[in-house]
Amino acid sequence: MADLFAVEAIHNEKKVGHVVATSLFWKPASPGEDDYPPPSRDVTEHPGMHGLSSRFKNPWEHYVEPVFEATRHLATIRPDLAYRVYLAKEDLSRSRGNSRIPKLGRRR
Repeated sequence: MADLFAVEAIHNEKKVGHVVATSLFWKPASPGEDDYPPPSRDVTEHPGMHGLSSRFKNPWEHYVEPVFEATRHLATIRPDLAYRVYLAKEDLSRSRGNSRIPKLGRRR
């Protein structure tokens, strides 16, 4: 079970007593679609150029960036907390319903 929630990397780790965490899921909008390539800023900013459908025309602008902006705002209010954003990706080689967290997207 632990491998389903593996963390590949933590960036800018901050030693605090409490962590506020959220997850962004990187997977197709429709069940019949092929799995997405590894996420990058370019892929999320220009999904059409990579042959991807999406819930949003620009996932970076409408999905990723608002989370980062919110964590920056929260960090000004509560600098004593660490904010982690996990990037979760469904591993299609496993049974449906399981998620794998390949990378920690960003932390504030």
